[in-house]
Amino acid sequence: MDPRLLAQLDDAERASDASNRPAETSGPVMGCPLTSSHAIEVLVVGEDEQPLVDVAVALHDGPTRARYSVTRHSGQVRFEGLSPGNFTLTFPDWDRDAWIALRQESIVPSIQGPLAPITWEPRRDVVTNVIEHTVLAGECLADLAFRHGFALRTLWEALPNVALREAGRSPYLLQPGESVHIPERRQNSMLATLDTRHIVKRKDVPETFQVRFLDWRGEPRRDLPCIVRTLSADGKPLPDRPGRLDGDGVLKHSIAPDAVTVEVLLQTGFLVEPYVFQLGHIDPSDSDSGFAGRAQALGFSQRHDRALQPEELAWMCQVLGEESLDDLSEVLKRRLAALYRS
Repeated sequence: MDPRLLAQLDDAERASDASNRPAETSGPVMGCPLTSSHAIEVLVVGEDEQPLVDVAVALHDGPTRARYSVTRHSGQVRFEGLSPGNFTLTFPDWDRDAWIALRQESIVPSIQGPLAPITWEPRRDVVTNVIEHTVLAGECLADLAFRHGFALRTLWEALPNVALREAGRSPYLLQPGESVHIPERRQNSMLATLDTRHIVKRKDVPETFQVRFLDWRGEPRRDLPCIVRTLSADGKPLPDRPGRLDGDGVLKHSIAPDAVTVEVLLQTGFLVEPYVFQLGHIDPSDSDSGFAGRAQALGFSQRHDRALQPEELAWMCQVLGEESLDDLSEVLKRRLAALYRS
């Protein structure tokens, strides 16, 4: 063999040996052991089992320290790097009766190198005050309960709100100017286990938006697809969601309790018909303004801020099958509310 080729092979072999040798160290070699990192996960869902975003969650280790986070788009929050301890979970923005623990699922601990120290905070005391709230246009009890972290039933059955129940009010139909008592929030906690996903349900979320579409003959518009757009109370548009009218022309759609506007884009062939609904702006059916608002919404009147004209009243009575009655009569109000379905 050519001596020059042999020399090149020797050089290549020496280079390979050098690259495969461990690097020299100037001190003793220390091992880097793998560790098992414990974690606790929380998944927050609504009544429909869909994840809820931006829910405040607190993990407590004993009575003095805690870690705080909020749920992401997945509805989850994960507390990592935990060692065995006495852990509990709380939801600082919710009353104790606004949520329930559904179930638990095991999660696999992650294996990794040494972990950085975990930062714990001093435990924050949650303090709330009693509020006597004056109802504004567009508000209902479901909206107020959601906004202040309560279950709807808690506010509805609060003793100071008995006047609303005695007046025959619905939690979803309040008169602007009425007073609603909002009590202090009461905290509750649940035990949290390492390497476990705790699934929690928020009561009364979401609410249901329901509307019926009729054609010019009064017949239901059946089985039409649509797109539903919702605007929340903070002014943020929520993602568009598909929907469909049922066989009776009714659309039922889940919405946030504090939603203020729903836009329905009804798809009829190549055409799109937009319908915009301002939520909560219809007064109770026994009020003059509520009567006028329903009359306008159902097409009996052109305006909601005045009494019905004689020809409008006559048409309404004919449709409802009533004799000519005063437009503010209790019978006519009840019939109109039944037709309006609210």
